[in-house]
Amino acid sequence: MFGDEEPLWADADQVLVIASTNDDNFDGVLDDADDPDLLIRRESELYLYLGSRADRFLGAPITLGNADWQNMTLSAPGDLNGDGLSELWARDKTTGKVHQYASRKGTDAFGAVGADLTVYGEPGARASSIGTIPAGTYPAPLSNGDFENDGFADLYAMSTDGLLYEFPGRAMQNGSAFGEARLLAKIGTSWNECEAVEGGHTGGKRTLCGPILAKFKALGGLAFGHPTSDPVTAADGKGRYIHLKNSTGEEDRSIYWSPETGAWSIQGGIRQKWST
Repeated sequence: MFGDEEPLWADADQVLVIASTNDDNFDGVLDDADDPDLLIRRESELYLYLGSRADRFLGAPITLGNADWQNMTLSAPGDLNGDGLSELWARDKTTGKVHQYASRKGTDAFGAVGADLTVYGEPGARASSIGTIPAGTYPAPLSNGDFENDGFADLYAMSTDGLLYEFPGRAMQNGSAFGEARLLAKIGTSWNECEAVEGGHTGGKRTLCGPILAKFKALGGLAFGHPTSDPVTAADGKGRYIHLKNSTGEEDRSIYWSPETGAWSIQGGIRQKWST
């Protein structure tokens, strides 16, 4: 599917499907009859792959912007200005500000219609924002377009305590194109949910909470391992972890959690390599 560019694809930090940026069927119109494209963010770089239903291999990537995408989470809210192209939303992971890259049509050297890709390098998009989604609470907001069918594109995001929220789109008001967060569903375990755990190798009662508790229980609880402490905050101030002992009392497994990855268990050689 991606030919010679597999290393780039494999190292991607984010992959996003967007509406076609070029007139694939040469009818002079950009619409659903054209083939969707892919955006790939890898560290500071952003690449565009032109899609093709007729060819299972993607072409060479096109570099977009100014190699300053490393702190951005990208969303495609759909066509907001009626030109047949999708806008791009970039949420800053530090400030929480959502920046909009408005699409603009252009033509190539042969007169074919398509997206003007220079918009991704224009500084104006980063100089303003269409709202703020707190980065510490909502690590990775995304958009599926106009969720409520009211003419405004919306955002949705899972909070760090496992709750799914919608930020309904609206006309700009007080510097934001989004209304107050609205709870949609509970899809995880809140850090406020805790249980005491005690076993032969725990060294007393241990209190596990939130996603770490959920992962511990999903793995089989004490049958998986005996926690040696309550969850510990990682050096980055964000992540949390516990170490566990096996049935013979050897500490050989851990559960790590971060807002970006969720909770994962590691043991054996992978854990040994991770801890060195």
